[in-house]
Amino acid sequence: MFTDSIAKKDLLGRREFAQHIAKKLFKSSEIDASGFVTALTGKWGIGKSTLLSFIEDELHELCINNPKYKFISFNPWMFADEADIKKVFLKNLAKGVNENKYERVKEKWGNKIAKLVRFISSLWPGAKEPGNILSDLIEKYCSKNFIQYKSVIDKKLLDSNLKLFVFIDDIDRLIPKQVFEILQILKLTCNFKNTYYIIAYDREAVEISIETQFKDYGRKFLDKIVQADFLIPEAPLEKIEIIFFSEIEKIRNDFSIVFDSSALSSIWLHRGLKSYFATLRDVYRYINSIRFSLPAIAHEVDVNDFIILEAIRIYDFEKYEKIYTDYSLKIFSFGVAIEFGTDKYLELINNRITRQLVSFLFPQKEYLKKADKKRLNDPDYFFRYFTLQLTSKDVAEFELQKIMLDEERRRELLNTILEQNRMNNLVVRLNDSNLNLKYKEWN
Repeated sequence: MFTDSIAKKDLLGRREFAQHIAKKLFKSSEIDASGFVTALTGKWGIGKSTLLSFIEDELHELCINNPKYKFISFNPWMFADEADIKKVFLKNLAKGVNENKYERVKEKWGNKIAKLVRFISSLWPGAKEPGNILSDLIEKYCSKNFIQYKSVIDKKLLDSNLKLFVFIDDIDRLIPKQVFEILQILKLTCNFKNTYYIIAYDREAVEISIETQFKDYGRKFLDKIVQADFLIPEAPLEKIEIIFFSEIEKIRNDFSIVFDSSALSSIWLHRGLKSYFATLRDVYRYINSIRFSLPAIAHEVDVNDFIILEAIRIYDFEKYEKIYTDYSLKIFSFGVAIEFGTDKYLELINNRITRQLVSFLFPQKEYLKKADKKRLNDPDYFFRYFTLQLTSKDVAEFELQKIMLDEERRRELLNTILEQNRMNNLVVRLNDSNLNLKYKEWN
């Protein structure tokens, strides 16, 4: 099961990009004491949080022997219910400045060693380090909001040469008022000396939030706050493809599902299935769904058809419902305004990807229809794809296999199916030319 958490592995080859940004930030921090704001921008699901984490890791490596660097992470979305998000941020900043060193020691060596380091530091002459003093100043600035404390904090940062890297994520998940408050923090409240902000957001979403208060000035307002931004590159399609098929393969192996993956590759490349998956998050969301739904029905349907239909359900739910409604009407001979699956019908599907996939699921050529047993367009199997179970009249795949192979129990099994009024369905299944039954035995 995939969660929406920060990835630990560099599946998309972003580590080198993170190293490049980290080196630029580090060099800039050495020569620019005024502080600055750097942004990582990209659409939802493109991997902003993971890249932000990689950059922090790289900066830690560059600053590993320099105690003057402090690292603070803040996710405002975690505090979205707080009345004053500025105070929450300042408290987190003070805590990060004061405890960061011990947290790193604790992470590497354990809680007891961290406590020992803290104890030794308290006994050392002049133990009141710049970080501790700065933490006290920020706490006062937070509680009393006296403007003079800002200049004192600036002086302390410059005199001690203490430098702060502050990482802020998920700004685009906040309501417009809170987005504006965070930007005020960066521009006015906490634009301290030697303080370097690295923030991640969907630029379009943040601009729209700003424009709720400043009309058409979203981009201009943002440009005044952010000194440099890095547009996160789109995930290479070949990477997305490799991850998609490796996860499908895992599901196949985990649940012993048999199907022709080469056919799925053709659908991915030539029928547009790949176009549903722009980000790694798209793939993971889909794989989570398939992992839950497919094993329950895999032996009773055409797996490739199910995989396609599930993609339509997740990424074009309106058309998924329309497929169910319109083809149900066709099955029960109620008819639809335009014959289901024809070119005129397909023209009504405005999503190009969905249109291509529907044309594959419901082929119009007669020679393709004849070999459609267990496929979505077979009325005897259609409803299984939506209910994820057999109807009371259906004959399951395992029952069919038992009847075909278990001669001793065959009569008993046939009588059971007869008593349950399922014989018509069994006859339909036995007439499937793909079963290769011996005529004399089953006449």
